[in-house]
Amino acid sequence: MRTIITILFAKLIKRRNQKWITNPIKRQTKTFNKLLTSASSTTFGQDHGFSKISSYEDFKKRVPVRDYEGLKPYVDKVVEGEKEKEITLKDELEKINSNLGMLS
Repeated sequence: MRTIITILFAKLIKRRNQKWITNPIKRQTKTFNKLLTSASSTTFGQDHGFSKISSYEDFKKRVPVRDYEGLKPYVDKVVEGEKEKEITLKDELEKINSNLGMLS
């Protein structure tokens, strides 16, 4: 019984992986758009106009690379007790991070 479940699970994982293996750009774009949509209601997303971003180029223009000091106002809001979900996408990022760990 355990072997059957293991085989079925392996087939499911293989099928799921084939989707991104055969077309990684499409899968990355889909994930990127999903994250933008989810983040558009966060403080960070509103401050950077995530709802108006339609491409990676738009994202690069609207969201500058910065160090901790540049992100400190958002960190301070979490420390002060503002709901973290309203500021960041912690749950989504943890899901992505755990999926990346499975792939490596």
